[in-house]
Amino acid sequence: MDELKKYIKLTTGLEPAFQLLGKEALNKLPLFIRKGVHIYKAELAGSEMLFIFPEGKEIPAPKQLHAQIEKIEELFGYNAVLVLQQVEPYMRNQLVQKRVAFVIPNEQIYIPWMFIALDERKRMKLAHVESFYPATQTLLIYHLWKNPLNGLNLKEIAAQLDYTAMTVTRAVRELKAAGICTTRGGRQKIVSFEGTNRELWEKSKQFLKSPVQKEIEYTANDNFGTWTVAGINALAAYTNLDAGFDNSYAVKKENFKKQIQTDIAAEPREATVQLWSYDPAVLAKDGVADPFSVWITLQNHPDERVQIALEEMMEAVL
Repeated sequence: MDELKKYIKLTTGLEPAFQLLGKEALNKLPLFIRKGVHIYKAELAGSEMLFIFPEGKEIPAPKQLHAQIEKIEELFGYNAVLVLQQVEPYMRNQLVQKRVAFVIPNEQIYIPWMFIALDERKRMKLAHVESFYPATQTLLIYHLWKNPLNGLNLKEIAAQLDYTAMTVTRAVRELKAAGICTTRGGRQKIVSFEGTNRELWEKSKQFLKSPVQKEIEYTANDNFGTWTVAGINALAAYTNLDAGFDNSYAVKKENFKKQIQTDIAAEPREATVQLWSYDPAVLAKDGVADPFSVWITLQNHPDERVQIALEEMMEAVL
C-alpha cells in the first residue's frame, strides 16, 4: 500500500486516503469475485473510486477481468482501478484497449476517466487520454443537440439516454475531468454544463472521435428501416450542398445484423452503411444524423465544398 501511495503522489501530486471495505460490503459481490480480492475506497481529485488488489500471482484473462470489474462498478456505484504487480505487455495492452483502469506501482498508471496515462518504461510524461468514451460523446452531443441536460440528476439522464447508471456516472466523470461540466449534491448528483453550446463545442472537440468504425457497401430496397441518414447525405440536409449520388446511412455496429432488410426489392439500390460506436438514432432528428457527429465524420474530407458546408452547418446550429 505504501508503494502505491508514493507512486500516485509522484505521478499526480495527490495523496489519497484508502479505506478497506469490510466483509459486509464485500458480501454484495459474487463469491468467486470477493474471495480473490481486497478492495479499498479512496478519493482522488474529488472523485471517489475503488482500488482493487487481486490476491495471488495468477489473475484472470483480460476479458474475464473486464467483466468482473464492470460487475464491481455496477454493484458499488464507483469507478474501479486495478492494482497489479508484474503484468505481461500483452495484458497491459488488452487492459488499455478495454479501458480498464490500472496501476502498476513504479511502472505504469492508467486511469482514463481522469485522463491519466503514464508509462515509466517508455518514459512517457503524464498525458491526457486522447478521446472520450462513446457514451461520453453521446451524452455531450445529446445535451448540445437533442435536449439540454442542465439541472438533471444522473438517474434522469440515464433514463433519457437508456443507459445504465454506471455508464452515465463514468461519462459525467470524464466530462468533469475535461472541464466540460460540474456536479453538485450528494448521492443524486445534479449536472451543470459550463458555458454556451459554442464554448462547450470548442472545448470538447479535441476529445471527440469519429464514431465510424467501419464502412460497408450494402444492397437493399428503398426501405432502409430505422437506419439514420449520414455522411454527405446528412450534410446536404443541413445545408445547400448537393449530395449527388451519395447514399449513406449509419447504424450502431451491434445493431446492424438485427436491422438488415431481408426483403430485397426487384430493383435494389446500393448504400454505404457506416457502423458506429454509438447509436446514431439516439441523437438523430427526423431520421438525420446529428450535425456534431456529421462534422466529426467529415472534418477531414478533401472536397473544399464539403468543408464550406461543414462550416455553414456549424454556424447555423451553434
